[in-house]
Amino acid sequence: MLKISRKIYFLVGLTLCVSLNVCGQTVTSIRDGLWDDPTIWSSGIIPTADNASKTIVDHGVVIPTAGLVEIERLVINGSLTVASAATLTIIPDALPGSWDMEVNGTFIMEDGSILNGTSTVNTYFNSESRYVHRQGPLGFIPYATWHTNSTFEIAGFRTQGYINIAHSD
Repeated sequence: MLKISRKIYFLVGLTLCVSLNVCGQTVTSIRDGLWDDPTIWSSGIIPTADNASKTIVDHGVVIPTAGLVEIERLVINGSLTVASAATLTIIPDALPGSWDMEVNGTFIMEDGSILNGTSTVNTYFNSESRYVHRQGPLGFIPYATWHTNSTFEIAGFRTQGYINIAHSD
């Protein structure tokens, strides 16, 4: 009976370790490029909410036009551009004491791009970070907590319009 219990504990422990290594993976950019190019990522796999628990952008990465990205725990140390008609969705992980999206570098939203899932309790623009707003009519400023030394830059409209601050904090 003791041998069977040890085998069961071993198998349960092994299953947990394998599960944590697969789903608990941190993926980091290793060079500039498009998000959907697996060769720019340390794992050789395009990060998604299903295969990465944390994604770190250390280079110039672009979510291409019409691209759809759903991700947990995004850290931007380099720059991330969300191109026109692309969508970035941050999936909150409910981990206390950690930001679901943390910007230390530059985050750029192009005209017609969409950002979902951010809030003042899960998204943070650190000191010296930069947000570049390149959106036309109906472009939204991200919901976030902003350090007083972060920069919000309006890079000009591509079409006529206004900045929609009615729904932004």
